Amino acid sequence: MALPAEIIESLPEDIRSSPTLEKFNDLPSIAKSYVELENYRGKSIGIPGNDPKEIETWKAEHLPKVQHVFADRLPPAKAEDYEFKFDGMADEAIKSDKTLGIFREQAHKLGLSKAQAAGLVETFAKDILPALMPEKGQDIDFIQGEHVDALMADVFKGESTQRIAEYKQSVDLLSRDIPELKDLLNDGAVPYGQASEHKAIALGDHPAMVKLIGMVAKMTQPDFGGQANGHMSQDAMTAASEAKDIIRNKQNPKYEAYHRGDPDVAAYVDSLMKKGYPGTLEI
Repeated sequence: MALPAEIIESLPEDIRSSPTLEKFNDLPSIAKSYVELENYRGKSIGIPGNDPKEIETWKAEHLPKVQHVFADRLPPAKAEDYEFKFDGMADEAIKSDKTLGIFREQAHKLGLSKAQAAGLVETFAKDILPALMPEKGQDIDFIQGEHVDALMADVFKGESTQRIAEYKQSVDLLSRDIPELKDLLNDGAVPYGQASEHKAIALGDHPAMVKLIGMVAKMTQPDFGGQANGHMSQDAMTAASEAKDIIRNKQNPKYEAYHRGDPDVAAYVDSLMKKGYPGTLEI
């Protein structure tokens, strides 16, 4: 049954023919519908248009209202609110971990939920990271202790004791100008041998470094091995000076050839070094 004619005639002319009015047959039903609509509006959220600014305004206004409903799909209020769990790792250590801190910031920028971020971290820790680590059969063999002594004896062929003593003296002398040198040599590690052998050695134990440090000390430290310039023959001083000039002076005609590995120039410099510093071995 439609609304009484007198009620329809009392309404604004532009809505009298609205199909919506056909749903009501008296004034109380209209009033009830209006109250229900008001209650519904208090719980409803309109969808924004395509304008980016409108969307950002909508997010700021409405996302907090639905946080408790869609918490598993929305990002937390702050990056610090992401929570992760690792077996054997204390919560405080997880919170202060720098790598996880970087990930939290990126996850928040990307709008990841807590569940999504935690899932990514768990997948990386359990599946991806182990795959990036060397396989058991490819563990790095770190050369140290008596194995270093054996290596030096093999490389220096009967001169290892002398060469190591000279090396230690060289390091002490060079450390006057480079205080960090000893830490670098002791803490640094480099591969040794073929890549397929999976071996590593402390930088300071590498035979090539022992040779290099000894040569640098002889070239730069006048008191190395008691060979101050005043105790060298003139021929030795001339040879050493020419070798230094080839290695250091970019204007020297042989400088570029030496540094690009020209075998003839390298052999010539080696002969000068042996003449200037007797006992020098090739590197």
